[in-house]
Amino acid sequence: MGQALATFTDLRYSSLIGGVIPLIDVADYLGGKPGAAEEVADLLRYAFENVGFYYLAGHGVPQALIDAQYAQAARFHAQPLEAKLAVKVDEHTIGYMPIPDKATPNAIAQGKKPSQNEAYFLRRERDADDPDVVSGRRFHAMNSGRPTCRGSANRR
Repeated sequence: MGQALATFTDLRYSSLIGGVIPLIDVADYLGGKPGAAEEVADLLRYAFENVGFYYLAGHGVPQALIDAQYAQAARFHAQPLEAKLAVKVDEHTIGYMPIPDKATPNAIAQGKKPSQNEAYFLRRERDADDPDVVSGRRFHAMNSGRPTCRGSANRR
């Protein structure tokens, strides 16, 4: 492994949103540009080790689809807690994770407060006959069939 990076701005072609959140463009990687995989890996490594999250650009996902996903996320999270808990996260880490009541033991030991984030996790879409689904492989379950917000549909 390479040496630890002093700051995100040490990396070539770096961008920060609000001076803090890395914006990582993967267009060159997806386009097969030589050396792009290593460059993106360095940027991701920094983001994971120093910030905890990042924004991704150059992925080719249409803005209309991104906007629709944000709208659905807002609809889901606007529901009463009881409705969200009906799809609580399962053994495959698919579903709703509420805001915790207390910090984890590790966070408590470090004097940290509980997370104030709630989330809904999905996995890559899989068919019922996918070998990993059939075998019950952990983290390889189907998303479809789970309850959704009223007025929306499970779509592929």
